[in-house]
Amino acid sequence: MDVSLSERLAAYLALQGSTTFFLQTVSGSPVEVEVLRQSIESDPERGDVLHRCSRLYVRDTNNIILVAESEIALSYLDDDQRQRLIDRAEGIGKLLDPGNQGLLQKRDIQTLRVPAPRSLQTRSQWAISRHFALNFNGANCGEIREILNNESLERAR
Repeated sequence: MDVSLSERLAAYLALQGSTTFFLQTVSGSPVEVEVLRQSIESDPERGDVLHRCSRLYVRDTNNIILVAESEIALSYLDDDQRQRLIDRAEGIGKLLDPGNQGLLQKRDIQTLRVPAPRSLQTRSQWAISRHFALNFNGANCGEIREILNNESLERAR
């Protein structure tokens, strides 16, 4: 990966738990989720799988910190979690581990330097894409790809 990392971005890349809680700690403010697209598709092996494209922001919808694409197998969630996820009520990490007790673990699949997507709304042309498997209560329940850069992460301050 050929991109300079701020201390905060390096801490994000080492993160094993909830991205939402990490960003809330950095910002001292609640992190909100804007769901851009969402669908549920049936998978013969995993059952219903929620596919979501979203942005996380702090204080204002124009204060975007990261963009994410996720797929979560709904069979791993209880009825309340499933409905709240479908209703777009909150971020995945905050929903699955509301007390940030370590119920979530990330297993990195790939981390790349990528062109910054326009939806990130940064001047920088480059970003980091972190693709990981998400384990919930010890079971692999899905995969998430989060894209951010030093500039977007600084907005959390």
